[in-house]
Amino acid sequence: MCESAKSVIVEHIYGSSVEPLNVEIERNSNGYSWRISCAGSDMADILSKIRAADVALKAEFGTT
Repeated sequence: MCESAKSVIVEHIYGSSVEPLNVEIERNSNGYSWRISCAGSDMADILSKIRAADVALKAEFGTT
């Protein structure tokens, strides 16, 4: 049996815009870690979405 097995959750969230927000969550020995990516042409909007996702993930899974 593999002792270092990890589970990975990949969730794609699409809002009313055509710009997808991609969140990859990984559970590891220290809790959870995640990668957030967002595509679009408005940098302020992209950063706002990434910040909001990070706040929600920290509330749900704790800080990394």
